[in-house]
Amino acid sequence: MPDVRQVAVIGDSESDMLCGKRAGASIVAGVMTGVHSRERLLKGGATHILDSIADFPNLILSDDLGTTQVASSAR
Repeated sequence: MPDVRQVAVIGDSESDMLCGKRAGASIVAGVMTGVHSRERLLKGGATHILDSIADFPNLILSDDLGTTQVASSAR
């Protein structure tokens, strides 16, 4: 069975972030084009903040699943 830590979750709400964290995903990416602010996404457990869903493929390709970081757009 595949390891849940190899799963990436993306969403635009605090509850999306919470679900991803509770599921054990290594990447829980919040997208700023949605309903909640950066602060709410981080409060929900976002490991990454993206300006657009278009940034997600690059995140997956460049991330070492298991590292927690916030994308440069969140700084």
